[in-house]
Amino acid sequence: RTASRRSHQCTMNLARKACIDGGDAADKARVDMFFELAKDLTSKKSGIHDPASADGKRLAAMLATAEANCGGAHFVGSSTTLADVALFHALHTFDEVAPGSLEPYPKLKAFVKKFAAQPAIAEYLHSDRRVPLTANEDGKQPHSGLPGYKFKEPLRPGTYATPWSPPGA
Repeated sequence: RTASRRSHQCTMNLARKACIDGGDAADKARVDMFFELAKDLTSKKSGIHDPASADGKRLAAMLATAEANCGGAHFVGSSTTLADVALFHALHTFDEVAPGSLEPYPKLKAFVKKFAAQPAIAEYLHSDRRVPLTANEDGKQPHSGLPGYKFKEPLRPGTYATPWSPPGA
């Protein structure tokens, strides 16, 4: 739990330095709240594949909360914050591993589409720098440690300059 808290503190400090932590104290609190919501969504990602499960029901409730608070282009204020970045990451991953999973949430679906259309984001999403998901990240199975980090698709040639072989290969 200490490592998790330190990671949170580091992320919030970086957001502050990048001026994406919200404007006033109320916005900063909302950014923190939505950042936590993004982490909670990710922790229940298995529910995207099994809506009838306990995780699926909890995930649906959290997605409904996000839908109710989605302001279109931003979750907090009128410019991009850490809340937007974190929620985009979670929601885009859901849409990627379970296409159509955001259909019941039109505001979230529109938010993902609009965020992904930003030139720098769109360029990254279609670039060789983007690393494919692993089985540990798609939520279809419980986290399986090191074996679960095998990429689901081959790396694009531009992802690495020198081919790497794992130990013992």
